[in-house]
Amino acid sequence: MQRHRCSKQLGLAAALCLSTGIAVAGDPPIAIAEQAAIDYGAGAVFGDAVNQRFAQVFQVRGDGYITHLMVPVNCVTSPEPTLTVSIQTLDSLGRPSGTTLAVQRARGWRVDAVPGTVGEVGLRMIPFDRPARVQPGLYAFVLDAVGGTCQLWYGPQGDTYAAGEARLDARSRPFLRPWGTLLPRDLTFQVYWQGL
Repeated sequence: MQRHRCSKQLGLAAALCLSTGIAVAGDPPIAIAEQAAIDYGAGAVFGDAVNQRFAQVFQVRGDGYITHLMVPVNCVTSPEPTLTVSIQTLDSLGRPSGTTLAVQRARGWRVDAVPGTVGEVGLRMIPFDRPARVQPGLYAFVLDAVGGTCQLWYGPQGDTYAAGEARLDARSRPFLRPWGTLLPRDLTFQVYWQGL
């Protein structure tokens, strides 16, 4: 009787994980999209206080889950913002569509990409409590800050990630190519994926 009840509870737990989209144990997540070089002299602030947010289009090559991102973002400012990171589908123009597959919020003090050594910036992990279920194709992650601003560092000038591009949303002009098509640029990032 005890063994039957235990196996029934395990079956219910597994069904709950599968039905809610939570990744289950298996192979560890791997970086499936990245542009890890940082231009320490180039960056910008984003958030509702400056009325802009950034996005990066990236490619997924298999069925699975987006478990977390690594980005060089510093949100330790005053007033302290809440960083919001979302995974979105794209519209017909290749811009974030507003259709959100996953969203994660983090208090500013948890996202400090400036480690203390002058001139150095590190990547910070943003794990998704509810990972985004994805299939092969193009997606975007969108960075925003509510209640203040965050600092973001870019990648080097040029097309350093061929499968996607950075976008800037200045609210009145949604998700433009901020550096134009002649001088492309990508954000610095790593997207981690776990297969089914």
